[in-house]
Amino acid sequence: MRWRLLLFVSWACTGGEAPSDQPVRTDSAGVALVLNTQDDRFLDWSFERVLDLGGTDSGPTAFFRVFPTSIGVDSLGNIYVLDAGNFTVAVFDHAGHHLNSFGREGEGPGEFGFPSDMAVRPDGQTAIYDFARRALLFFDPNGSWAGTLPLPGPLQRKVALLDHGRIAADVTQAAEVPDSTDYLLLVLGSDTADLGRVRQVSSPRPQQFSCTSHAKPRYFSPRVVWAAAGSRVAFSDDTSYSIHLFGESGWSAIWRRELPVVKSTLQLAAWEVNHGDSLRVRGCAIPAEEAARKFGYADLAPTIENLAVTPDGGIWLRRRTDEPGKLPIDILDHTGAYRGTLAGDWPFPAVFRGPDEFVTVETDDYDVPHVVVYRVHRGL
Repeated sequence: MRWRLLLFVSWACTGGEAPSDQPVRTDSAGVALVLNTQDDRFLDWSFERVLDLGGTDSGPTAFFRVFPTSIGVDSLGNIYVLDAGNFTVAVFDHAGHHLNSFGREGEGPGEFGFPSDMAVRPDGQTAIYDFARRALLFFDPNGSWAGTLPLPGPLQRKVALLDHGRIAADVTQAAEVPDSTDYLLLVLGSDTADLGRVRQVSSPRPQQFSCTSHAKPRYFSPRVVWAAAGSRVAFSDDTSYSIHLFGESGWSAIWRRELPVVKSTLQLAAWEVNHGDSLRVRGCAIPAEEAARKFGYADLAPTIENLAVTPDGGIWLRRRTDEPGKLPIDILDHTGAYRGTLAGDWPFPAVFRGPDEFVTVETDDYDVPHVVVYRVHRGL
């Protein structure tokens, strides 16, 4: 990624000032560089809960194992829910009425061995990653099996179906260094693009606790955080407040905010364990601070914790601070300009359903997953 260093040097050497409420915009080798220098500006927005699917004992909304990476929407606002625990995809219309279900457990065409993640195109074509096959299974808008595509490594967090038939996915591959694994963000198509790559120790030493021993990478290890919509892929693979954008014609922009990096502390790492709760391993409850201390943590915590791309190409970004559990959401418009911050414990979009609604996954007091739609009411 040598080109990034050159871009940052070019940016740092650019003179001139912009109005305080506008970002500094420059260009380097056809890549737009946007630097937001404003302090936090808090938005007076509110979220209205308009639809809640789940929590039933039977039927299509009796969800068992649903994650933010296993839901999607099409251009009509229909909601697709992959329930990995029930080996099915349920489709609901804009109002939440059940339309269709497809998929089942098995080893035949269109059957799932270990489904984990899903992506949906605007026309309703669906791709489900089956960990048992290490491949994407495609289904047409009617839920009929339409083919299989092996991936160049096990999928890690999510998959996205981009415009013009391209696919974004993050996978792992064995690194050239012993006991290490490379995490890659790829755009697959006629020419595969390697967007981001980080390396982690894959065989950490087991740590001994009072009731068990367990091995785990240190907290705040390098990772690729990414999201995609339409033809735009946004990602971050370092600790800074820096978002790299890849579009239909290749690299297009780098968006940043001038905020200090987050220095790791034991308290921050303990929150990372399980939101400060105990780490449970084989029936053993390990206190969060003990887990953080023994597994260790990097010197810096990645500033960007999560990303979501809006339908018009803007960004919602949940970022870390030096206060455990304080994770505000920044809003950047489609040009990369910072528009404001949502402070507090707001829900974060898994996928947008138009400009004013998004879908996410929440769990109730019994840890049962619910698929929830929120409507955004924008104030100042």
